[in-house]
Amino acid sequence: MYNRIDLTLRPCRGIAIAALGFWALLFATFATIGMVYTIYGAAGALLLIPSFVRATQTGLLGRGSQPVASLQVRHGTLSVVLHNGESRAVTVDGASRLYASLALLKLNDATTTHTEYTVMLSQLPGLRNVDPETFRCMRVWLRFASQSPQRNLEPAA
Repeated sequence: MYNRIDLTLRPCRGIAIAALGFWALLFATFATIGMVYTIYGAAGALLLIPSFVRATQTGLLGRGSQPVASLQVRHGTLSVVLHNGESRAVTVDGASRLYASLALLKLNDATTTHTEYTVMLSQLPGLRNVDPETFRCMRVWLRFASQSPQRNLEPAA
């Protein structure tokens, strides 16, 4: 299989807009509910704030305290490289999804239980943020590299 993979994430405005669009849609939904049921709309909007803050901190929107700059595979171990250059070994959570042109990865730090990273790898038209050949290698590695249940991801239906 592949012994060494370096997958660098490039900034993609389309992905950032899609991620922010999700939060805007949720906020608009609660604001609409708030027009009819003021207390429920206000409570829903307030509940979105911690979730939005968490998404920015884990790097989902490409900013925050721990955004992922690249993914690396070395000798069968997956690690993330943060924008500050720090490298951390991670495991792939079962909630991750692999598609032909898209990978939504929830990565858990292998050394702590409190740190997780959300990474979106895309080859969709207009939303490309990774090299196509390296993305294919990473998808193959994620799918077949290990018999471990945490790394052996079945393709999404």
